Amino acid sequence: AASGNDVFAKITTMISDMISRMEKSLAEDTNHAQQCEIDMKAAKEKLAAKTSEVSKYQNRIDKVVSKSAGLKSEVSELKEALSALSEAKANAAKIRSKESALFAKNEPEIQQGLEGVKIALKALREYYGNQDQGAGTGIVGMLEVVESDFAKQLAEMRVAESTAAEDFKKEEEEMKLETSRKEQDVKYKTEAHQRLDADLTDLQSDADSAQSV
Repeated sequence: AASGNDVFAKITTMISDMISRMEKSLAEDTNHAQQCEIDMKAAKEKLAAKTSEVSKYQNRIDKVVSKSAGLKSEVSELKEALSALSEAKANAAKIRSKESALFAKNEPEIQQGLEGVKIALKALREYYGNQDQGAGTGIVGMLEVVESDFAKQLAEMRVAESTAAEDFKKEEEEMKLETSRKEQDVKYKTEAHQRLDADLTDLQSDADSAQSV
């Protein structure tokens, strides 16, 4: 009977030990599962934080890229406008030069013609004096018309030349100012997009670092 009791006691002890080990293993599994859940949650939070940080960098990068591209486009347009201004200035100077040369050639010729007519009129008037002029009257009258035409033409030429010279000077000054403004814009906008490009390099480096952490 004693022997039977010992066997029963051993079996009971074995079952008890087995149950203890199972409970311990179950507790360890539960703890492990809980720890896994905690680690998983922490990993998700870390990933979400990293994704958010990378997204912020990307948004900033996109804005810098867009702004830099816009400035580069504006600089390109300004340079085209400067080229057009330079061409217009050269054409205007060429036209003014031709106009001035034509005036320099024609003005003394008209002046000389006018002086010649005046001399002829003076001579005719002195010749005919108070005499019955007859045919001389027609000649004098014709020369007076020619004198008037020469005088009018000379005056109009001089006014046209003076006006053209003033207009050219004014236009030249305006183009000079416009060129200066556009050159300053090119300078400032070029410096601005260069700074943005430098910032972009730093931002990209920070974004790469944030992504690799």
